Amino acid sequence: MEKQQKKLLKLRQKQKKKLMKLKAKKEKQEKKKQQKNPNPEQTQQPSIQSPQKQQVVEKKYFHWIFVKLCDAYISLKSQNVFAILSIKGTQMKKSRSIQIKDGSVTWDQVFNFGLINLNRTVNIEIYQKDTENESIIGSTEISLIDLKENSLVNKQIEFTNLDGYFKLNIFYKKFLKTQSLKNQKQIQKDSKTESKTDTKKDSKKDSKKDSKKDSKTESKTKSKTKPKTESKTESKTESKTDSKKDSKKDSKTESNQKPKKESKTKPKTESKTDSKTDSKKDSNQKPKKDSKKDSKTDSKKESKDNQKQNSKSPNNQKEITNESYSERTETETESEIFSDSLQNENLRKQNNLETKIENFSKQNDSLSRKLKLQFVYGFRGSESRHNIYYINNEEFVYHTAKIGIIFNTTNRTQKFFFGHSSQISCIGLHPNHKLVATGQEGKEPLICIWDSQTLQLHTSFKVPSAKGLNLITFSSDGKILFCVSTDPQHTVWVWDWENKSLLASAPGYDKKILAIASHPKDPTQFVTCGISHIKFWNFSNSVLNSVEGNFGTKQKTMLLSIAITQNKTVLTGTKTGEILVWSYDNYKLIKFYRAHTGGGCSALSALPHGNFISGGKDGKAIIWDEKTFKELNKIETMLGGQIRAINVSPNGKKIVSGTLKNQIWESSIESKKSELLIMSHGDEVWGVATHPTKPQFVTASDDRTILCWDGEKNEMKSRLSINGQPRIVIYSPSGEYIGVGLRDGEFIIVTSGDLKQVANRKDMASPVSQMVFSPDNKQLLIGFEDGTVANYKSQTNFRKSYEVKIEGSVKALDFSKENDYFRVSNGKQSYFFASDRGKLLSDHEKISWISYSCDIVEKIPDVDSFDFAPGCLILAQKSSAIQISNFPNVDPNESSLYFGHGSKVSNLKCLQKSFLISVGSKDMSIFKWDLIPTYDF
Repeated sequence: MEKQQKKLLKLRQKQKKKLMKLKAKKEKQEKKKQQKNPNPEQTQQPSIQSPQKQQVVEKKYFHWIFVKLCDAYISLKSQNVFAILSIKGTQMKKSRSIQIKDGSVTWDQVFNFGLINLNRTVNIEIYQKDTENESIIGSTEISLIDLKENSLVNKQIEFTNLDGYFKLNIFYKKFLKTQSLKNQKQIQKDSKTESKTDTKKDSKKDSKKDSKKDSKTESKTKSKTKPKTESKTESKTESKTDSKKDSKKDSKTESNQKPKKESKTKPKTESKTDSKTDSKKDSNQKPKKDSKKDSKTDSKKESKDNQKQNSKSPNNQKEITNESYSERTETETESEIFSDSLQNENLRKQNNLETKIENFSKQNDSLSRKLKLQFVYGFRGSESRHNIYYINNEEFVYHTAKIGIIFNTTNRTQKFFFGHSSQISCIGLHPNHKLVATGQEGKEPLICIWDSQTLQLHTSFKVPSAKGLNLITFSSDGKILFCVSTDPQHTVWVWDWENKSLLASAPGYDKKILAIASHPKDPTQFVTCGISHIKFWNFSNSVLNSVEGNFGTKQKTMLLSIAITQNKTVLTGTKTGEILVWSYDNYKLIKFYRAHTGGGCSALSALPHGNFISGGKDGKAIIWDEKTFKELNKIETMLGGQIRAINVSPNGKKIVSGTLKNQIWESSIESKKSELLIMSHGDEVWGVATHPTKPQFVTASDDRTILCWDGEKNEMKSRLSINGQPRIVIYSPSGEYIGVGLRDGEFIIVTSGDLKQVANRKDMASPVSQMVFSPDNKQLLIGFEDGTVANYKSQTNFRKSYEVKIEGSVKALDFSKENDYFRVSNGKQSYFFASDRGKLLSDHEKISWISYSCDIVEKIPDVDSFDFAPGCLILAQKSSAIQISNFPNVDPNESSLYFGHGSKVSNLKCLQKSFLISVGSKDMSIFKWDLIPTYDF
């Protein structure tokens, strides 16, 4: 790959040097002509320049404007309200419907439009439509020439007869016109035609001046030399005559090019009379031919990259470019790009983030589709603790992958905060229940303080010399931030987060710290606990001190959780299910009692008006009396398992709990009923498949489960447990069957409706790498990592019919449209077979294929998962990003990147051409994206 990049760079540098030298030579020629010929008619002739080079260098810009509703209120209940955007001096007019509910207003889409001339004025008018008439209730004007590139402008619409307002965000981005994919093809065509016409004109002028001299010199040399050596003498004489007029370098190129073609076209033996007549003809024709050659070679050199990219696929139907992938270097890090471009661009301007945010350059509006995150199935419960909090009675905050999530329990919707470059590992809630602090994994982890209502970043800073954070909390007054890192010393950090200044730090303990809690009244005190220890901390006069708690006669044990009540009672939960009560005055253990059976007390939380609640490995949540330590209420979750985080709503009526299996449950204290709100897998997720006709999809995980999901309701429909670790899952084209391939070579076929098992076979020991059904549902191909491909027939209850073998591992499988053939790729080359008996084919050019998996894995290196949307190819990158590129002409420079997953995106599939389902391997999360069409104006 590096050698190809170096070669391409050298070629481009040589081309640039040649073009610059040609320009310099022609400028010198013009100056000489002007000195010799003072005639104004001759001096006014334009200089000879490469027309294609002019086309590329000339900067013609394409201006793209985005108008987004950021805040609104209107005292109106009518639904017949819409916004109209029009541009003065043009016929452009766009309309967007407006939805009104209880005074809140939303637009169905963002206004986005492109202009060549920026000197325009945009009118935005808000209309109310009655049964007969339409009336304007508000309007505003935007002068586009006053906009600054890459900056947000706020505009407000005041209503005349109504109480309310609209606040708009206007963003302006300038693109080179050549960057538009639609304009590139037209520019290339225009440049080729212009180069031909201009070179013809130039060749005529040069041929008239040089024809006499060339004819004399050529005739002399031909008459003296023999016919066999004619081409050599011509090249010498031509190079001498050209060197007098032009530079030496140009004469070398001409002498190298002309004799080759002349020696091939002319015969070896030639009479003297013919040489004389040919010299006259050549004197009139050669300059024209040479000018055409030069124009063609120039155009070929300049469009060399485009010609390389037009490599045809084996079926002669789809074309995929690979040259741009070899030239690209992966310089973009995950912290540089976030999904919500308008929001994050505004945040960067306001808060001076250390990380670069280049959203609009990465979200290319020339693509036919873009992504917007709609719903996330996941919760980081298996690797984090104490990471879920109510912000009000209807919403709670938690995290998974790289995203902070606000879940609304009333309408079952989510809001997302994008701002982290690595997986979020801890979360804390400010005492005002509005600000949220999140910390991440990795070296020098980033801490973000953000608003839970607006999702705007308040501030962010890095923790130096740390290797990730696992705990974070605010002080009682909210001015100080306490956090614990995962280094060997488990360092405790104290931050003035508003000023981004480190106040103090100290080693926490030589063993892991598992919980932290701040004093409810004293902002300088907090407590940490973990494996066989508890520490009481005090921060004063820039000094951080700690005192280790005294277990007394009780044997030291692992402390999993901690809570401090309003009466300063310190409580810790143990691995054996006990609750220990500590004194804040002398740091001694006062008492302990059994709280949970069958496991540890892994979660504790103080109630807002006294008392406290505990959650255990037994899946039970128990409310305790703070004074008597008697059980007041008990609630059981159904499938949640061990509770790792628990919190009570501000009104004290509901409990939210996060479990070790990455689930979130909400329970009513009065009715003791529990409801599953968030469901996900409990281990790495590797497979996803979407139903061909219904809004349903399935996922497969190392937790040995297959989950079926309702894509409309965002709920789990059914669950299947298997004896193995699945690596791939597929639907049959009819949607009747679901196929699952396992790591140990086994495969399972079940019905998609009730998940009843149809077949379960293990013919190979190698892991399953690929599976595909034939279009008629009668055949099933299974590829293995050892290069074996087995054919199974549905008529024989999926018994093996035959097997074939290729070199390397099976990376892709494709069936033909007529079900008669299939092809197998190892990522480097494809093998073609007849599907009836597995005979290897030699002639395969006329076969039409139902899919293009083999083309993709061979043209794009190291691709693990991909799918197609209308006009787009969607790829899963190893850097946890999702890339959308045009198809069939795939160019990463004309693509969009979307981040959110905290690990490698192991698989992705489109759902009904309207959604994209992506799964992360180690983040154990499932993302549902909206596939939004982009509109070209």
